[in-house]
Amino acid sequence: MGTHHLVYKIKLLLKPRLIVGGTHQLFANIMVDFIALVSLFSIIQLTNSQIMGIGSATNETHEPEGIKLQWCGEGEVPQGIDTNTYGITQERRNISFRLKNGSISCPLEDTTSLYTLDLNRRFNKSSNVTFHQELSITGYFRNESIYYPPDKYCIANWTQSNVTVQICGAAPECGVSHPCVPKCCSMNRLYTVNSGTPNPCLKPFENSSPFNPILYTTISKRSSKNPVYYIRSSMIPRCRPNIAKIIHEANQLNEAYSDVHRRCFRIQEDGTLRLLVNRNWIEVAQDDYCLDGFQVKGSSLNLPDEKFMGAEQHYIAFICTNATRRAGDSSTSTHISFPIIYGVAFIVTTIFLLLTLGVYVLLWKEQKIQGWITMSHSGTMLLFYVLQATDHFLGTQKMGTGRRGISFPCMVSGR
Repeated sequence: MGTHHLVYKIKLLLKPRLIVGGTHQLFANIMVDFIALVSLFSIIQLTNSQIMGIGSATNETHEPEGIKLQWCGEGEVPQGIDTNTYGITQERRNISFRLKNGSISCPLEDTTSLYTLDLNRRFNKSSNVTFHQELSITGYFRNESIYYPPDKYCIANWTQSNVTVQICGAAPECGVSHPCVPKCCSMNRLYTVNSGTPNPCLKPFENSSPFNPILYTTISKRSSKNPVYYIRSSMIPRCRPNIAKIIHEANQLNEAYSDVHRRCFRIQEDGTLRLLVNRNWIEVAQDDYCLDGFQVKGSSLNLPDEKFMGAEQHYIAFICTNATRRAGDSSTSTHISFPIIYGVAFIVTTIFLLLTLGVYVLLWKEQKIQGWITMSHSGTMLLFYVLQATDHFLGTQKMGTGRRGISFPCMVSGR
């Protein structure tokens, strides 16, 4: 069904209610057109959201197939190599990949480092043995706590017994040109709400989306860049118990999960996190937070499981509250005083609007169209200023643990 045909159908439903005659007819027609467009917009939005929901639930998976790894060894790309990579992956699984010719670009003063991974190393399933260097089925290479994407490392040698990986010698310089994001769990794990285990970092549920958070150049403008490096964060042990679990305000997580709070936040290109507190954006340093995708295990509460869908509202941030308070201490008084000043100004304005409306109501019988228009305007502005004053006074509340709807500053800044 075409758009014009849909608008026509909506207008036909509304047409019997038109007031016949001159100016009233014109005004009514305008109102019908407006209502029809609003209805059409709502239908389109609902349809799009359903289509996007279906697409994200069925088309994306957490484990990419056919990863391309760079070959920078001597000679041509080797053929028929043994793909039994169980011994060198975090997941203890074989990687689906293919090699292509490539190289890595390092700063002029930097050298490269080589790391050899033993394909035959074995593990005791009951132990938690970890290694300093490992590959992942996601295509990332981990060196200590830093995860390198496939275009930042290359394979220098591949034999029946080992694999040699080459990276730049110096640690990556995180910043706008090379965005780094601290991740709470390892690359092959997601944070699991209500996991029922001491370690909430569990394997992704089936058909989960890949971890690929959205970055921002400003509070409201999304960046075209993706994170280059991920850093396995050590913030949680360092800050415990002063940690806040934050998900985006747009996520309607069930109220049963009371330890997770909804706030508005953004990840900037330079790796810092911006958090909306007291109607002001404060900055949280890269060392004082970590980010992860979250999934929900609801079986113990008789609620459905929720897989990670990859949208912005499906990310969770762990924030060191001590660091957050330090960031806001220098200007806390200013943050609180401005909403109070604006709120008081709106209240004073409503007093005069109320007096104006009261006079016109007392002289109701003597009013003509000019008086009715003034009354309507005064009443509307009175309601508007009351709501504005209420909103500003609520903005003076400190960052609590209660749940709220999506805040106006969060919506106008990009949500």
